[in-house]
Amino acid sequence: MNYFPFLKNVNLKLLNQKLLIWIASLILHILLQIAEKQEQENL
Repeated sequence: MNYFPFLKNVNLKLLNQKLLIWIASLILHILLQIAEKQEQENL
């Protein structure tokens, strides 16, 4: 922690929340692409 003194000022809960939102949006994006591919195959 001595190498990154600026990290002490960061709100870890906010950082984790942003990370979870980013991961969730990434998963949602992948699922939407898979759904589009399946719809194209069904047509």
